[in-house]
Amino acid sequence: GNQDIAWGFFVSALSGVCIGIPVPIIRTNLQNVTLPRLRGQAFALVTIFDDLGKGLGQAFVAFLIVEMGERQRAFNWAVSSWMICGTINLAVYFTIHKDEQDMQATLEQEVIATTRNRKQLQLQGCGNGDNDEERISTTTSQLL
Repeated sequence: GNQDIAWGFFVSALSGVCIGIPVPIIRTNLQNVTLPRLRGQAFALVTIFDDLGKGLGQAFVAFLIVEMGERQRAFNWAVSSWMICGTINLAVYFTIHKDEQDMQATLEQEVIATTRNRKQLQLQGCGNGDNDEERISTTTSQLL
């Protein structure tokens, strides 16, 4: 009766609000735990899988409708599978702080190594020409 309609409306509204949350969470976490030089590749992978999900998700739901013979049941099953993503996002909560610290420590090590390599290059005589800064930057970026 009316309680079923109210419950259905509540669950639908809550689902609608929560559906858009995972992508910003993933992108923010990814930026916080990925080294700057690797972020482009990491975001490219996320974008590829996001686009695949948008395209293949519709085909998957259509397949479920055909296999289950019932549209509502297929959509319920597909939407409830988002619980897996929610569970993974919840699990990330317990590791994100350490992952951020590990990334910061690695970044600090790379900065120290880059500074050391730059000084060594300057001591080796790379500091005597017009395009030395470009040569040092190129050599340093190759080391990273």
